[in-house]
Amino acid sequence: MALPVLNTAKYEVTIPSTGEKVIYRPYLVKEEKILMIAMESNDNKQIIRSVKDVIQNCIEDINVNDLTLFDLEYLFMMLRGKSVGESININAKCEKCDELTPYDISLDDIKAPVVLDDSAKTIMLTDKIGVNLRYPSVDDMVLMGGSAVDGLSADTSFDMMTMIIDTVFTEDEVFKMSEQSEEDQKRFIDGFNTQQLSLLLDYLDNVPAMSANLKFDCIHCKHKNEVEIKGLNSFFI
Repeated sequence: MALPVLNTAKYEVTIPSTGEKVIYRPYLVKEEKILMIAMESNDNKQIIRSVKDVIQNCIEDINVNDLTLFDLEYLFMMLRGKSVGESININAKCEKCDELTPYDISLDDIKAPVVLDDSAKTIMLTDKIGVNLRYPSVDDMVLMGGSAVDGLSADTSFDMMTMIIDTVFTEDEVFKMSEQSEEDQKRFIDGFNTQQLSLLLDYLDNVPAMSANLKFDCIHCKHKNEVEIKGLNSFFI
């Protein structure tokens, strides 16, 4: 006779970028093992791939490859909360001495990413040439080595700019960036002046991310901290 199957509770969560509501279950021992192996590897690419696998397993009717990076971060954090507890223990870094202090964050205190208005995704580079941008995807970050958007080096920031440009348009034509040769993409980005470059970097800096406000006294130097943390990496310090 086969062993009985354990029932698991189900919950509802909203995908930040689309507003779509989806049903999920807490992750189980089999998914916990996947995450533990990935975390022990200290390999950002492996961690992101493992998080993708867990989300795909635990959330109904979802294609994880369609998610933005901040969708993945937020959904995983909500999933983790229901799987291991309603609060998350992190080590918060003191803004004065850089030492770490244990801190418990309630799920209720985590703010969902605020999606930008569509108009913020269109940037005019000149009077006649503009770009339509998109959010970085999960796969973009894997290609970038798994780093957070705000942790990219100068070289990878340039690569990311190529990825987030959906289309380039003029008064008469629209060009799909992904359909252009690597040489043409590089020539286009290399032709930016400082002001045009800063417009795209500002967009990257303001990509939505989950966040939480922390207030704590450092256990080392007693400094009273009031800091905001953003992105999945910050919640696993």
